[in-house]
Amino acid sequence: AVRKKILNNNSIHLKNEYNNLRARLKNDIDIAYRIYIDDIQKDIASDSKSFWQFMNNKKDSILFPKVMYLDDSEFTSGEAIANAFAKHFSSVYNADAGQDNSHINANQYVEQVNLGVITGDDIREAVKSLKINKSVGTDKLPSYIVKGCIDSFIYPLHYLYNLSLKTSVFPEIWKEVRICPVYKKGDKSDIKNYRPIAILSVPAKIYES
Repeated sequence: AVRKKILNNNSIHLKNEYNNLRARLKNDIDIAYRIYIDDIQKDIASDSKSFWQFMNNKKDSILFPKVMYLDDSEFTSGEAIANAFAKHFSSVYNADAGQDNSHINANQYVEQVNLGVITGDDIREAVKSLKINKSVGTDKLPSYIVKGCIDSFIYPLHYLYNLSLKTSVFPEIWKEVRICPVYKKGDKSDIKNYRPIAILSVPAKIYES
């Protein structure tokens, strides 16, 4: 009702009232959502059904237009749209074309580095910095699961990270990323109006931090 009045009246008082109400509503929604997320995390063990329902709703909420376009081609199925995104992103990717570093001997320029060991406290600090609202990687493991169950995760992660340092091997599965299209601006049905972002798995994020 306030918005309708503003459209028909240029009153500064009404505009301020509308802006204040909108800000309060947004704040109330944010608080309610945070409480909802906290409740979901606390009840994972006793109410797994609600957790997976929440995950499915989050997955379904990230929607693209039903019809997407790339140049003169039209795509309607999920698989066709995904392939079109892959085609576009690969066409604009430049892997340092023309730069040949094969003649460089790294041993001539890099001194031996002793990284020591990764402690449990190191892992806990890295886990604290994880953002719970970020998308999951290829392993589909949400960061808030690791944060909420850190006592269960810390020992296997501690072993794997230090084994990786000791053997100088970074697990292949941690190198895998999930590419997600992020809308920039313009027509949302135009695939060229999206940019790719690479999402690492949570163990890889913790290791790199």
